[in-house]
Amino acid sequence: MIISITLGYLLGTYLFNTRKMKLEVILSLGSFISLLGFLLSSFSTTWAWFLIFYGFFIGIGCGMMYFPPLQCSWEYFPTEKRGLITGIVFSGMGVGQMLCSLVSFVILNPHDPINQIDSDDTDASTKDQIAYQVPYMFRALC
Repeated sequence: MIISITLGYLLGTYLFNTRKMKLEVILSLGSFISLLGFLLSSFSTTWAWFLIFYGFFIGIGCGMMYFPPLQCSWEYFPTEKRGLITGIVFSGMGVGQMLCSLVSFVILNPHDPINQIDSDDTDASTKDQIAYQVPYMFRALC
């Protein structure tokens, strides 16, 4: 996934800077590729296909959407505020990921989202129920 995110960075900045593609088009394309990766990974039946769909598609899509908003904000705000706006954008990304992980916990284990899955007192049937919810969680997050 790290390699595909890096490729997505390069692709997104290339489309924005060199091809002068609109930000909306790049973000829409990156979102579509990421959502397609989530959806296809929820239907994958082997570990290899899951890695391809989840690792490659989501990495490319997220990477494409990473730098173009920063570049737009750097052009819009004055030079002395670039550090501040970069921190705000990165904080927004981090808070979004944190909220998404909390929603994922509630979808996976709706009766007790606080309970840790790997704890010793969790029985096997609960772990199996949680594991069966993973494909549904991917589809719900789409």
